[in-house]
Amino acid sequence: TIYIFEDPKSELISSQILSKGWGPPKNYTVQAAIADAIVYHGACSIIAGMEQANQAIKEFDNPGADMIAKALCEKRRLDEMSTIDSPKHRKWTDCARVSAPSPKYDAYRTFLDDFMGITHRIEKAVKAQSNALRKADGTDNTAKADALDGLLTVKLDTIQEKLEAYINAIQAKRKVNEAKKEEIELRRTQRRTTTYTEQERNALDNMAREEMESTIKLKGIKRIVDEIIDKVKDPNTNENSIKEIGGKNGLYDKLIQALDDAKEALNKAKI
Repeated sequence: TIYIFEDPKSELISSQILSKGWGPPKNYTVQAAIADAIVYHGACSIIAGMEQANQAIKEFDNPGADMIAKALCEKRRLDEMSTIDSPKHRKWTDCARVSAPSPKYDAYRTFLDDFMGITHRIEKAVKAQSNALRKADGTDNTAKADALDGLLTVKLDTIQEKLEAYINAIQAKRKVNEAKKEEIELRRTQRRTTTYTEQERNALDNMAREEMESTIKLKGIKRIVDEIIDKVKDPNTNENSIKEIGGKNGLYDKLIQALDDAKEALNKAKI
């Protein structure tokens, strides 16, 4: 499960919910989600668990071919997990995933893909504003346009390099985590029980926290990028405000530092 937040306040609320100690997301029941929705009504744009509950209700109200496919794949996946020795021998897990994609996972994957184009967004905004200033003529406008063009050659390559390294690290960690989750499910199924050991619960909880923290950091990075683009597009932009972007300790440096901090936090995360 991936938590995607739309504003800083929802990040705070999510932290409060997480601190209640539900453990793995699957332990966060629909009843608990509804209770939190009532308590935090109007404060959080997305309440963890509500989207899944809504999707489940829709599917059971409107059963069809997809519902049947999900049920068959899930049954065969569970049968397989009770007999195979290693997750690498599985055959039905991918089928179950294709038949029952997670809305949050798909959203998160798109979310990461969009991040790869951050520097392109900055370049596009800079070029558009620079061209508009040059068309307006005037010595002042030309100077502003030249200063804006300078943003295209300062630190953008570094930003893209660090961005790609961080996104790749997230995807690699998620791949490892998915394998660990499958191993946990395999062991639990082979024990023929519906409960997890304390060690398994802790591992699942840590993975959920890690994914949440990565998403929060990505949102923080996005806010810096939005701030850069807003400043570039500002009709009152001047050479000093442009220096606040590409100059020493400017927004470019702030973005680079945020990427470094996020990657370091990811590397330190222990599962």
